[in-house]
Amino acid sequence: RKSQKITKNHSRMLRFLRILTHILVGLTIVYAIYSLKTRFPEDKCPELVGKEYAKGKGPLYSQFHHFVPVLSLFPRDVARYLGENVNLKVFQSLDEFLCGITPVFVGALEDVWLTSILDFFLPLFTATLFWMSVESVLSRRGSGGLSLLIVKAVPLLVLLGQIGTIALFLNALFIPAWILIQKKTTPSAPSLDQSGGVLAYLFLGLVIYTGGLLGQSKETVLFGVTFFQFAPVLLCFMYWRPFSYFVSIPFKGLLGEDKLKALDRLYSIAIGSVASLHLASLVRFGLVLANYNNPPVYSLPHTTTRPALNFNAIYEHLTTIKVPSEAPKILGLDALVVLVGLVLVLVFQGRGRPDGKGNFTHLLLLPLKLVFVGPGAVFLTWARDYTLNVIESPVVADSKKRN
Repeated sequence: RKSQKITKNHSRMLRFLRILTHILVGLTIVYAIYSLKTRFPEDKCPELVGKEYAKGKGPLYSQFHHFVPVLSLFPRDVARYLGENVNLKVFQSLDEFLCGITPVFVGALEDVWLTSILDFFLPLFTATLFWMSVESVLSRRGSGGLSLLIVKAVPLLVLLGQIGTIALFLNALFIPAWILIQKKTTPSAPSLDQSGGVLAYLFLGLVIYTGGLLGQSKETVLFGVTFFQFAPVLLCFMYWRPFSYFVSIPFKGLLGEDKLKALDRLYSIAIGSVASLHLASLVRFGLVLANYNNPPVYSLPHTTTRPALNFNAIYEHLTTIKVPSEAPKILGLDALVVLVGLVLVLVFQGRGRPDGKGNFTHLLLLPLKLVFVGPGAVFLTWARDYTLNVIESPVVADSKKRN
């Protein structure tokens, strides 16, 4: 009994340290953003086109503005109706948000190194939202309390993440809650319609996240950034009932009739998609390095000065922010914090293996897998095997809870 008590206390302490580590990792992005806002107070955004458009005067897109106002996304008559019948402060608030965030993405796409980082980040971002979505639709036995509620509230977390970065809410809220429910609940496979809804979310997300930002004109990129901010939140409802009943109809044939096999196939499709995106990013990055003096342009024309092709110069280029126009470099930290959070889950939840029996060799191979297969695909492969292992071995999960 004494040894069991010591083991139990040790397990609790380890969980506490893991949760604390994730929270601290997530807070690094808060500190970075706060420092930027302190050093470079936001300039007043230009006069919002939304007002003009609501009155029927503004164009769909104006070259004098660096973002796409919300009302311009609607047909002119609908925009006029909304402008006359809805408090314009609602649209002003959304426009001010877009006015601040759009230049960050545009600035990143105009820098050769930040474009590559964003190129690698999109598959990782997709994998992260996919994993969160699957975890939110898993049926669970047990008492998860507030932790379970947080894991289920993915649309809210994604909404907050679009405002305060997904890196923060992934590390500070979602992963700590997920860690806690591992000992309190036992999962089972989601319904077929919810799995189909997550698959629809994956496919549409891939189109929006990649097609709207890479290889497009500036006008298209501005619209892409706007959709990039709102689409992840709105698409989350595709796997919530009753929407999932209808959205999943075209995708059910890909998943089969067995819920557990459907979950396996769902993960496999996501792994293949994310790995393919990473491989494409790796090829593009290789071509950039091979033609560094005149690198190919995969998005907007490069307007920033390229650093010398050595570690010190590149590190200084990516980490030094001296003027407001260099604020897009914060996206690099956002990607890094997401990556660190998922790698910590991989290492501490199972030491690189879903059964928790990983050893030094597995951890040693992990960096190679992250580079050549992609962190998103590596993490989803682990998450698939871990989830299926727990679902198929509920006795093992229950014994873990008792310990």
